[in-house]
Amino acid sequence: MQKRAAKRRPLIVESRADIFKRLLLGWITDANIPLHGVEHKLFRQLLAFLDDEFVIEVLPTSGNTVRRWILQEFEEHTRMLKDEMNKALSKVHTSFDMWTSPNGIAILSVIAYYVDIAGTPQVRLISLEKLSGSHGGENQAILMAKVIRKIWLGKEDRVLHSR
Repeated sequence: MQKRAAKRRPLIVESRADIFKRLLLGWITDANIPLHGVEHKLFRQLLAFLDDEFVIEVLPTSGNTVRRWILQEFEEHTRMLKDEMNKALSKVHTSFDMWTSPNGIAILSVIAYYVDIAGTPQVRLISLEKLSGSHGGENQAILMAKVIRKIWLGKEDRVLHSR
């Protein structure tokens, strides 16, 4: 039992500031909060009420900082996903689907299926792409090829496609 519990502990301990940043970004992205929400006077007062010194130290004063943090997190997760898929025991199979959002934007989703290095089957959303122009197969294929080049960088032979 102790061995299993020890395996679950993170190897890297997060600082209080890192935990705050992770939770703040999670709240903003999951609850669809505007990036400039961190600038709102009452939000800042609420957090300052809880711990004024800590808030002054870690709470961003601008939505631009939040945007930068989110993009950094996205890039880090993308890098980790690329690494995981490049080490996969299996070839990576992909599928895609397209639909039009309620506001008229055509979206192409790309899903990857593979067996990771631990032997566990994985299903990952690897991209949501805005499709401009024709919704025909040729236009979708061009966008799909772009996604695959971006993710696998020259290792496209490891990828199998299906629809």
